[in-house]
Amino acid sequence: MSETVKPLPANSVARYGCYVALGAALCLLSYAAWLLLSTSAEAPIPFKIAVLIAGGLELYLAIQALAGKRSAWSFLLSLNGTLAIAFLFGAARVRDAVSANLIIGLLPAAAFSVITTLLALGSDDY
Repeated sequence: MSETVKPLPANSVARYGCYVALGAALCLLSYAAWLLLSTSAEAPIPFKIAVLIAGGLELYLAIQALAGKRSAWSFLLSLNGTLAIAFLFGAARVRDAVSANLIIGLLPAAAFSVITTLLALGSDDY
């Protein structure tokens, strides 16, 4: 079954969510590249691969959701919701990894929460 594809309106809230998701995807991919290429990163190999896959999925799904594909939008919404929860409960580990304040560790959770909210508010456009 083929789905009908119509591009998102220019003033759509979901479009803004997709743009922010593109930025988050690039951040995830750059972090994965740093993990894979750095000799000082002591993260386990499965974590490095998981970050790389999450960044690639985020990028692909954001591009497809911008094109108006409902299935990509729904998977992008669930992926960002899952990442928001994972980073919320993993904020202490993020804080320890970057040796910063807990507020800095909560920034990824806040970013993914904003993306999830924007995508959910734009559900009428799909």
